[in-house]
Parts: sequence; C-alpha cells; structure tokens
Amino acid sequence: HTTPLPPRAPSAARPTPSRGGEKKPLPPSLDVFGWCTWDAFYSKVTPEGVKEGLAELIRGGTPARFLILDDGWQSTDPDEQFRRPPEDDARSGVNASELAGGGVLEGDEYASSRLSSWTDLPARALVWWYKAVVDKAPFDSMPVRLWNWLTHNVIKHEMLRYFAEATDWSKRLTSILPNRKFVELITLVHDVKKDLGLEYAYCWHALTGYWLGVDPKSPGMKRYDPVIQYPCISPHFDYTPGMAQLEPTMLWNPSSFAGIGLIPPAKILVFFSELHQSLRDAGIDGVKVDAQAAITMLGVNYGGGAAITRAYVHAMEKSVKEIMGGNCINCMCHPIENLYSYKETNVARASDDFYPREPASHTVHVYNVAYNSLFLGELVQPDWDMFQSRHPAAGLHAAARAVS
Repeated sequence: HTTPLPPRAPSAARPTPSRGGEKKPLPPSLDVFGWCTWDAFYSKVTPEGVKEGLAELIRGGTPARFLILDDGWQSTDPDEQFRRPPEDDARSGVNASELAGGGVLEGDEYASSRLSSWTDLPARALVWWYKAVVDKAPFDSMPVRLWNWLTHNVIKHEMLRYFAEATDWSKRLTSILPNRKFVELITLVHDVKKDLGLEYAYCWHALTGYWLGVDPKSPGMKRYDPVIQYPCISPHFDYTPGMAQLEPTMLWNPSSFAGIGLIPPAKILVFFSELHQSLRDAGIDGVKVDAQAAITMLGVNYGGGAAITRAYVHAMEKSVKEIMGGNCINCMCHPIENLYSYKETNVARASDDFYPREPASHTVHVYNVAYNSLFLGELVQPDWDMFQSRHPAAGLHAAARAVS
C-alpha cells in the first residue's frame, strides 16, 4: 500500500520570494490608452518620429496618454572590430515596415543586399542551406549539428558581422546616458507632455542593460566592474541542455559567440539606480524592462540561475520602486526564476512579440496570451503586448485587447 501524502499547504503559507498580484499596486498608466514606438520604428526611432506618431494619433481621434519609448534611445555599440559608420548598417535606407520582427534584416535579405560578389557565392549558399534545411531540421539532427560546428569553428566572424550590420543583438550598452539622437530627451519629454497631452512616459531597457549586456571596455561602464559571461549552454557549459532543445538558435546566438557583458550582482543596484535616476531627471515616469529571461542562463560563479535572477530582479524592483514609484512593465520574463522573484512590480508581458510579417503568428499570439494569463494573472497584471493598427490582423488583436 502507499502512504498518503500530507495535505498541500495553502499557497500563502508556502515560502516564495514573490507576492501575488492582488497584493501589489498597479501603475496608473494602465488606465489610459498608450502607444509604443517599437513596431512603428524599431531601433530607428527618432524624437521627430515620436512627436509625429503622437500627433497622428490625435488626428485619428485616439490620443495617447501613455508613451513607451522603446529600443533605440540608448548609447550602444557592437564590439570594436565590428563597429562601422551608421550609414554602413545594412538596414539604413530600409523602412521599418520592411524589416522582420525585432527590426531585423533577415539572413536571405542581408545576403541579397550585401553578398553580391562572386567571392560571396559560398556564403550565399550557406544562407540558402540554413533557410531551406537547417531551420526546418529537428534538434540534434545532422544538419543542426553541422551548422552549430560551422558557426563556432569556421564562420563565427562572419556571423558576428551579420549580427552587427543587420540586427541590434550584438550591441552592448556603453553609457547610461541617451545616444546622440536623444541627447535632449528631457526636452522631448517636456514637449510631448505639454503640447500633445501625454501623461506618462516610459523608456525601454534590457535587464542586463542591452541585448548583449554592457561593454566592459567602455569608460561609462567600468565603474560597475562588468565581466564577459557566457550562457550555460554548449559549447561553454552544459547545465541546461533543454534550452538548446527548445530553442536551437541559442547555440549560434551572439551571446554564445561573444558572451554577455554582465555587471556582478554586488554592483547591479548601483547601475539600476543611476540609470533610473538619469531617466527620472529627464521626466520619464517608468520603465519597460525587457530580455529578462537571459539572466537565468548567466549564473555560473554567482550561485546559479535562480540566485542571480533574484539578485537582478530584486535590485531592479528596489530601484523602480524608490525612483519610478513602481512604474514598470516586465517583458520576456516567463522563466519561473523571473516570475517567482517579483515582489514589487505588477505588470508583465504575457506573450512573445507581435510579428507583422508572419501571418500564422497572430491567432497563436492571441491563443497564447489568453492561456498564459490564467497563470500569470495570479502573480501580475498580464500585458497582451502591442500591435500595429494598420495591419491585416489589426481587428483580431484590437478585439482581443478589448476583452483582455
């Protein structure tokens, strides 16, 4: 016979570092209509574009009272050997609406625009083989294993060049101050609040600073003692083999090639506090903190993924609470290590991105956010993400948000 298990303790009695959503205040920005710059501009956003977007919403009869200035305002650069003048970016001259989700120029489009010489034929053949074979092959199949070996041993430099010229994923944060486009961020925020009826302005940043963390060589980052840290997947470590099975592209992601510039947990509160204070001084009311899942793979020498995630999330929340009044949207944060660390913040994205060029993604998006919200709603207010209002699937997304 089997011994009956003791009754399960009520959830409130079980120790957890998080707090239920009903016990945490909600940001007042949730009560007004908002606009995010991401799908309109990606990282090509400019102050002029922000003003025009808000003005266009007023002309259309739906004035925004809440703005998220997404990726594109920060000071970032790829590693030194891949730095080029802005006009050399493969996306220069390409309208944001023509880019793939995430503001990316995809590999085949990059090959068409940049690999035009006969000497580039082998590279073009590899791009074709990846799209036609590797991308559709099962994990641990021979094509995937061969591609993984090639990217780390033969074409690693070329891969990093592509990421530097056609995406933002290999860039690191070089300063907590805005880039040259947004050097007058304080003026922009003042103007849109005064002239365009805006009540709340948020800025985007990644939990690690930027997509590939911070630049350890940058004078603006050295005081935080950053180090290059590799994710705990093959070929560096193999503590989480399931991650590669779920998302094989992590094996040839820029973080796997070049590591993430990581601020040690002992200094991360200083970083967040200085970053958030500089934004608050410019009139910013809150932050959208993205790419949070990445920290769960960076725990080697810091007590493991759960420990470093708690340290980062709690430091971020402390800074947001003290400086931004708790106004925060957590994003790309679905690992349990993240979700169970939220003690103060009370909003989190419930979905993957909105993908404007992938028709099959839209019903899946709505399906996912509805089901995810059943669980996430116990911890936070689920955010169903932005969408483009001028899009074939706009009606579906608008109806879903109306009942969310």
